[in-house]
Amino acid sequence: MVNKSDFIQWRDSALTKELFENLREAVEMVASEILTREDYNSDRDQFLKGYIKGIDQVLSWRPEFVEENRDES
Repeated sequence: MVNKSDFIQWRDSALTKELFENLREAVEMVASEILTREDYNSDRDQFLKGYIKGIDQVLSWRPEFVEENRDES
């Protein structure tokens, strides 16, 4: 488990933002393939839908946070 401030720092880092942008672009490419393909391919469509679902899970993931202890000494 992580604390909320560590997660926010990770989420807002340039590297994480680049990763998420690449994942969003991959979803767009795959969705475009599904929507514009001339020949129906059930097996390929099911695979690509699972691929999109997996990426969506990564993009929407939020960890359980531990409470931050702040020493007020």
